[in-house]
Amino acid sequence: GAKCAVTPQGLERDSEALARLYHDLNVTVTYAVPSHFTMLLHEGVQKCTSLRLAIFGGEALTETVLSRLLSESSGKLEGWNAYGPTEATACVSFK
Repeated sequence: GAKCAVTPQGLERDSEALARLYHDLNVTVTYAVPSHFTMLLHEGVQKCTSLRLAIFGGEALTETVLSRLLSESSGKLEGWNAYGPTEATACVSFK
């Protein structure tokens, strides 16, 4: 079964530590704001080898961030844009 990991406070500002956490815990799915992923791109999303699904919410997602994230993950990553007025409803009811 899967596990749920919560990023320790302050780690969201350290791209190197965040990439290491994703790698060490074999994170496969993450839900975060696009600026989180922008920061991860600076460290190298290639280090997050187990990551398969990125769900974006909380702020607007730009085409630049999405396309760069998907291209740098060598096609292994799928991105879902959950941002918008129905964000909470859509994310908790998706099957």
